[in-house]
Amino acid sequence: MPSARRSAPALTTQITALFGLLVGALAVVLALIFGDLVRQESVKRSATELDVIASNAAKLLAEGLVERSREIEVLTRSQALWQDGLDSPAVVALLGRLRAVSPNSLWIGVADAQGVVRAATGDLLLGENVAARPWFSGGRQGLYVGDVHAAVLLEAKLPAPASGDPLRFLDFAAPIRRDGALLGVLCAHVSWDWARQAIARILPGNAGERQLEIFIFDRAGELLYAPGGRTTALRAAQQRLPTARRLDVDRDDAPAEIVAWQDGERYLTAAALLQPDASVAALGWHIVAREPLAQSLAPLRGAVEIAFGIGCLVALLACGAAWLGARRLGRDLRHVARAAEEVEARRAGATIPVLTSSREVLALSGSLHRMTQRLLAANEEMERQVRQRTADLEQANRALELMARNDPLTGVLNRRGLHAQGASLFALARRSGRPLSLLMLDADHFKVVNDLHGHAIGDAVLQFLANCLRARLRGTDVIARWGGEEFVVLLPDSSLAQAQQIAEELRQAIMAHQHGAWGRITVSIGVAESSLADAGLEDLVHRADEALYLAKDRGRNCVTVAGALA
Repeated sequence: MPSARRSAPALTTQITALFGLLVGALAVVLALIFGDLVRQESVKRSATELDVIASNAAKLLAEGLVERSREIEVLTRSQALWQDGLDSPAVVALLGRLRAVSPNSLWIGVADAQGVVRAATGDLLLGENVAARPWFSGGRQGLYVGDVHAAVLLEAKLPAPASGDPLRFLDFAAPIRRDGALLGVLCAHVSWDWARQAIARILPGNAGERQLEIFIFDRAGELLYAPGGRTTALRAAQQRLPTARRLDVDRDDAPAEIVAWQDGERYLTAAALLQPDASVAALGWHIVAREPLAQSLAPLRGAVEIAFGIGCLVALLACGAAWLGARRLGRDLRHVARAAEEVEARRAGATIPVLTSSREVLALSGSLHRMTQRLLAANEEMERQVRQRTADLEQANRALELMARNDPLTGVLNRRGLHAQGASLFALARRSGRPLSLLMLDADHFKVVNDLHGHAIGDAVLQFLANCLRARLRGTDVIARWGGEEFVVLLPDSSLAQAQQIAEELRQAIMAHQHGAWGRITVSIGVAESSLADAGLEDLVHRADEALYLAKDRGRNCVTVAGALA
């Protein structure tokens, strides 16, 4: 009998220990499942955010390239600016103003047709021959955007960048022509420090804490930009584009990947390909955003520790309950184990049941039930946050798309938006045989308004013109700001004669308006109708543009029809 009494506690201890081990194992399994879910969601969230950051940076850089190239192109087309020569006081003053409003344009100059610099900011390179420079030969042919390169002639004449990297330039050049003859080439050397400033605007406020960084690589995978003035050091260390994924096709895989960089560390890495406007050469840059993998998984550590802590607490409670109810433990254990398997399998509605066969079983099953509910609730909350953030990102992308297609000053479409809608209208007119006409409208003497009244009044004039067009055109007509003071109007189902009448009504309505700030504004309008000879919308625009220029030659404030130019 004494021997039997000594053996009874040992059996209870063994059952209690066994039950505690099983419950502990269950807690570990649930914690691991929860930890894996947290890891996947954490990486997915960070990958999506990195992809958005890289894409937005690529869009911002592309828009900057397009904006600067169009500025150069608009200046070269101003016949009045160059009528007194390439080195006239007006040209020199304009170059100085451009340099003042665009600090990153370190050098702006004009070279004649032989390559001799006739006017330049700070008189740098004045009188020197630049015919051998790529920007001059490229600018002679048309709008030229050169890739990043080291300073050659200006390296010793300009201060070093604040980033500590060597002085490097982007070149923007365009030909200056009069009556088809080449007068010279206008060029702007933009500091590569511009890219650093643009990237700083796109990074989130906690980028430094998260060690989130953006890099730029060229078409061949060579490093063009690294943050913190590390470009030279990383290029010397042979750091190349760390991803081999195709960026020029749609991807169905994850928006980012885990990649080992040149320093041996693993980073969550997303890349986007620069997609410039058609008027800018495709430079083929790769915009890469990265974040250390350890930073991406930082939220995981605390959650797993909590899960393991809860599991350990539940295991202790289970041991106490088993000590008091060992004879009924087996049945309840099998019940709990089956429920745990359903939770692990993530079956709908699966949870740990609350058992009431005894106080001990009730306490154990209740604790497991609450733990499971907390884990499932935490997982549901995380999924809700992911859905919310995804919705916010989609809304932001829609806003960016709207900004990319609309002119922010006038509210009408910009050139990109016009091409999107105009191509559809052109194709519809071609298939149906219905007429499609186009008006090219330009404010007369707009530069004089800007010079006399300032750019604020100039902007108000452009808004007035856009409002006047909206008020007098149909809802089916498409209005766009072509650039500067030029507007384009697409008139579906309108013949050439109807379009000419509409243009004349618009011209008279605008001329009849007398404004207290700027007085009276007149417009010149070119009219063209699509024909079978047109290969696309560009041909229609070209003919309307030629009619517009003829209207200006005829004294402005008139309507000229393409096809009646003789």
